[in-house]
Amino acid sequence: MLESGPDIVKVSDDDMRRDGRLGGTGPAEVEALVAGLHADGAQHVLVSCADAGALASDGTSLHEVRQPLLDVADSRGAGDSMTAAVAVGLSRGLPWADMLRLGAAAAALNVTRHGSGTGRADAVIELAKRVTVEARAA
Repeated sequence: MLESGPDIVKVSDDDMRRDGRLGGTGPAEVEALVAGLHADGAQHVLVSCADAGALASDGTSLHEVRQPLLDVADSRGAGDSMTAAVAVGLSRGLPWADMLRLGAAAAALNVTRHGSGTGRADAVIELAKRVTVEARAA
């Protein structure tokens, strides 16, 4: 149980698999993880799945988040960049889909460089225009 009832929980599929909260790699298992995090008290859930994008939910619908695939120099820190950009979107009062676009763009840009969080804000904003957030059939 997430005792504080957080507004947003961002996790990676790899971390959840390592922690025993995610058994498989298929969409149904990730959807079950999302539902479980909602049941535990999260209002919004974002599960990053490396180059496969992310699955997000606002508690009423699931969305697939797809970022442009860029050449990877170093994947470390992509999740942290995603989390930070979503937090920026939250602080600015952006709609959920726009937060997801910003987060996915920051993560995608981060992997093109060596060193976490090295992408410039204007580049993240421009790349966010190429991120898709689509409703997923339940």
